[in-house]
Amino acid sequence: MKYEGYVIFNPQTQMFAKGGYSTINRWSKRPKIWRNIGHVKNHLAMYVNRAYNYVDGRQYCKLHISSIYDGCEVVDINTDQTVAKCEDILRLCAEKMADRYGYEIVKD
Repeated sequence: MKYEGYVIFNPQTQMFAKGGYSTINRWSKRPKIWRNIGHVKNHLAMYVNRAYNYVDGRQYCKLHISSIYDGCEVVDINTDQTVAKCEDILRLCAEKMADRYGYEIVKD
């Protein structure tokens, strides 16, 4: 029986994401396996950061898309096929937030 699973792979370094939100030791030869694509999207959504500014008493927000996962791919563990590019998932996540809340998107 095959289990559904996805990993984040960096082809440049040949390393896998370890998961979590650590600022150090983020990559490993042993991958973190997310059980469905929704969990991968939730993980990547942590890297769309909000920066709030106040102008004339009104709050404005800019979404900053982190470049940590540039060049990385989401790979299906059963087929070893790339399912999506991490940048595409991050961009779509930021666009949804921007549409919903009227935020501006900025690439770090």
